[in-house]
Amino acid sequence: MTPPPPRGPLPTYRRMRELARAEPDRPAVSARSADGRWSSLTRAELVALAEARAARLLAEPPDPYTVVALPNGIGFLVAVLASWWAGRTPLVVAPESTAPELAQLFSGVGRPPEEIFTFDESEPTTAAPATGRAAATSAVGAAEPTTAWYLPSGGSTSLPRLVPIPGRPGAQLAGQSVLLAAVGWRPDADHLVLGPLSHAAPFTCALTGLVYGNHLVVVDRFGPGAVRDAVRRVPPTWCQLTPHQMAVIGGDPAFLRAFGERLVGVLHTAAPCPAAVKQAWLDGIGADRVYELYGSTQMVGAVVSRGTDWLERPGTVGRPYMTQVRILDEEGAGLPPGQVGEVYLRTAGTRRLSAAQSGHLRGRPGGYFSVGDLGYLDQDGYLFLVDRVDDVIIVGGANVSAREVEQTLVAHPAVGEALVVGRPDRLLGQRVHALVVRADAGSEPSAAELREHCVGLLAPHKVPVSIEVIREFERSSAGKIRRFRYR
Repeated sequence: MTPPPPRGPLPTYRRMRELARAEPDRPAVSARSADGRWSSLTRAELVALAEARAARLLAEPPDPYTVVALPNGIGFLVAVLASWWAGRTPLVVAPESTAPELAQLFSGVGRPPEEIFTFDESEPTTAAPATGRAAATSAVGAAEPTTAWYLPSGGSTSLPRLVPIPGRPGAQLAGQSVLLAAVGWRPDADHLVLGPLSHAAPFTCALTGLVYGNHLVVVDRFGPGAVRDAVRRVPPTWCQLTPHQMAVIGGDPAFLRAFGERLVGVLHTAAPCPAAVKQAWLDGIGADRVYELYGSTQMVGAVVSRGTDWLERPGTVGRPYMTQVRILDEEGAGLPPGQVGEVYLRTAGTRRLSAAQSGHLRGRPGGYFSVGDLGYLDQDGYLFLVDRVDDVIIVGGANVSAREVEQTLVAHPAVGEALVVGRPDRLLGQRVHALVVRADAGSEPSAAELREHCVGLLAPHKVPVSIEVIREFERSSAGKIRRFRYR
């Protein structure tokens, strides 16, 4: 049996040591590698491996940070736990990040990544023989960092950068466990992890699940074959998905039924879910097991919807959960139900946001913050989203900053101006489309040339799928490009 949650949030080290002592041989994580092989660790083995790695980290020169740029798998989870248990804050980035992307992400940290200890894939992911023994050094787990982690923002209100989450990891994950309990998650779940752990929702769900007793089943990369393999190995009882992943899985009704056979709950996040995709899941596994969460990397609040809520109010993302929501106009005045404005959220935590974190958000007096979404509340307090203030393109659940792609295109000598928008895509929801104005009358870059330029500077999902060269942009009387004309 999994020990009951403590009355107060224990540090992650103490929680996982207690889990390992109670059931040392219970599986903690099973991970599928890129070549299709599986590796597994018990609770005792995972704790021993993370302890040993933390002890070696403590022998390194003192530093408040580590860099975790690893693919999904046991190595990623051990790196995060070892960082916490050595008193360091993990700076989590996607392993495929390019050098320019890393420079942009780390601009707010004040140090380049090459100056910070970085975990690599050569670390062992099998446990030492001395599983379950005392820590290799008494300093392991002595004090958690006061900033839990940094994760990349999606560029909702500015260029992407690393966003700090203040507070000790144990306290942050305790709060997340309360939220997840409201969306079908349980401490004894067989928890399927399909999304990249460098993204906010997969990271917070997986680490909360691990520290609170879940058996994580982690695939290296989302794909139909990997999902089927994972479900055959351990049919999930809980899973967090993006609408893109839901579309792929739900495209095969028979597989959707097999996927949902043991599910207590499935949570979808990251992007608006197409109505047809959501309906397929409601029909396939039952509305009472499908949940939606509207939140952000910066963790400024949460809005939760159950499938039954969506059936009664199609399109809603739900009602606030331990969060207050206000809809404000451009001057900051409140708007009545039914009127569209910018969505601002407030929790007990947003009143204590650090300057570093609140600097990435739109703030209003009283501790209200926005990530740039437009929406409205109905008479019963259900939230509906209609657009974004800034031009962020959501590709398969991953946010792409239009501004970042535009700056990359303008760096090409033949491009004078660039504008990037999202265009509808049947599978991914949106795809990246670029329009460029050439730098002078004597040169006209080809779409292939510009794509090749972007490939070396941007992650694959950010590279424009289509590019067109135009003579000039339509502008307002103030000289601003009328972006909405090109969506």
